[in-house]
Amino acid sequence: IYSSLNKTNKRIVTQLAINCFILSIDKEEFSNCSYLINEIKGLLENELNFYEQTVFLYATGYYEFKRQLSSGIETMK
Repeated sequence: IYSSLNKTNKRIVTQLAINCFILSIDKEEFSNCSYLINEIKGLLENELNFYEQTVFLYATGYYEFKRQLSSGIETMK
């Protein structure tokens, strides 16, 4: 995968995927969200990108909230 060639590429690909995830949530395209969640988890695995991990955690809570799950608000906190 292209993002694994160097850390800068991987970080940019991760940020882009998170942005796509948030946009998919806003547009309620939940099938895209499921795919992106798995991909982002793979990109963040064994990484120290705290900002990206925090934004992804919040976006995951937002996704749960939009899906009417009670855990969404708690995850966003």
